[in-house]
Amino acid sequence: LMERENEQQFGITNNLTQRIRFHTTSGWELIEYTGPHSGHEVLETETAFKKWLKKYVGLVSGRTENWYTKRMEVHSLAELKEKSGIQTSIF
Repeated sequence: LMERENEQQFGITNNLTQRIRFHTTSGWELIEYTGPHSGHEVLETETAFKKWLKKYVGLVSGRTENWYTKRMEVHSLAELKEKSGIQTSIF
């Protein structure tokens, strides 16, 4: 889970250090992470969250995992899970 001014995002990666380094160059800051976990379970969870975000929160134009904080702001993965109602054991 990451944030920058007026936006938040989440995603999966096999290399957390590299992903954080890449995103910090665009102003993103890490809020929370979890892992490692089973790739299959992570992909299912990410897919469910992307569908939920698109349908109920709305996404930044041209993005699949970024949303505006004016639509929803969370402070943890647990809060994102609670707001979405999506069941997952990875966080």
